[in-house]
Amino acid sequence: MASAERMREPVCAAEADEGSCVGQKIGTGYIGLIQHALEVKQMRLRQLELRTRINRARLGRILHRDAAKRHAMTLVEFRTLLHALDIDPVQAIIAAELIQDPVIANDERFANLAVMLSTLLKGLPQRLVGALCEVDGMDGSEIRQEWGIYFQSAVVNRMVQEIGDILERRSRMSKDADPFVFDR
Repeated sequence: MASAERMREPVCAAEADEGSCVGQKIGTGYIGLIQHALEVKQMRLRQLELRTRINRARLGRILHRDAAKRHAMTLVEFRTLLHALDIDPVQAIIAAELIQDPVIANDERFANLAVMLSTLLKGLPQRLVGALCEVDGMDGSEIRQEWGIYFQSAVVNRMVQEIGDILERRSRMSKDADPFVFDR
């Protein structure tokens, strides 16, 4: 794969915690994530066949390095592969979307973004339903698709504000902890 199609992104939460992906590049899309996980885990197709119960020949066709020779995988195969490789499905979807932008894909500062976003999104639908059930007079018919854009902007603005506040507190704490700073 071309270097523009590769990225630094942890494949699973365990790898992000252990740092085993740091400095490595991943191909684009779900196949790239799965291939990278196989390399990191030093797993061969025979071992993957045993874990997934997907025929080795079929695995070879859906994970072929040449995209022109690759066969489409089913949703069941996709989920089975992710489970066998200990890859969180939400994180895989987010990582595959992130690597579409080469600027983000190659920027080291965003290496943990997929992990953070998957944590943010897990359980969010249930929490929203629970919160909306608490709103008096709401039966669900009021919800509109276009609200998604508004709420997305609100979440991004709030996250930027919170991150700025955290960085400001850290800066103040490190300044206060410095015994050689006398201009307090």
